[in-house]
Amino acid sequence: FRDGLNVHLRPNPIGVLAADIVPDDFEARFSAIKRHYLYRITNTRANLALDIGRVWRVPRALDADAMHKAAQRLL
Repeated sequence: FRDGLNVHLRPNPIGVLAADIVPDDFEARFSAIKRHYLYRITNTRANLALDIGRVWRVPRALDADAMHKAAQRLL
């Protein structure tokens, strides 16, 4: 099943690592064991070439201390 899904997903930058049979009452939003998110910001004035569409480009200076302080609220 996993390999079949990956064949259909192939042109997209996504892949299925594992698939399991779940109970009928499984609800993806509420029954998931964990989730993983990755947000990428590049702090450059130059336009993106290889990462276009995958990275948020911020051309002006970032306040890393303020960003860190705000991120602590998410933890």
